[in-house]
Amino acid sequence: MSELKARHAFDVYEEYTKTGDDEQAQVYLKSEADKVISTIRAERDEYRYNLSCARNEIHNMQIPMSEYIKRIADKDKVIAELKADYREACDRLQTANLIKDEQLAATRHSKRKRCLAMAQVLEHVCPITYRKARWQNKWYQRWLELAERFK
Repeated sequence: MSELKARHAFDVYEEYTKTGDDEQAQVYLKSEADKVISTIRAERDEYRYNLSCARNEIHNMQIPMSEYIKRIADKDKVIAELKADYREACDRLQTANLIKDEQLAATRHSKRKRCLAMAQVLEHVCPITYRKARWQNKWYQRWLELAERFK
């Protein structure tokens, strides 16, 4: 059951990353992974407790000792697999964040270039006359401010 919860948590994490909400995805993944791992650890500890009780009361054992040991080993494997999935998801999230930052930097650069080009066009196309000077200066300043914002 806890394995299904873990798979569901990773599916929800994938949905968050598709929508672009990386921080929320990481917080959700961490909280769900912690819940699932703690549940599996509790199950594993219960098997260990039962194993120790069974060792103390060998004549009342209903399940063979090898079965308890096998169940504990299975739970340890599931925990290791979930930790590996979590590490892989964190690596994918970091890679996605780096790609997103690179794309944003390229977009900012192109927007800045366009703003500076518009300021130059305004400078060369509109010869300054008394009536157009105020209008041209206002728009020229706005394009330069936008260019500075995308620096």
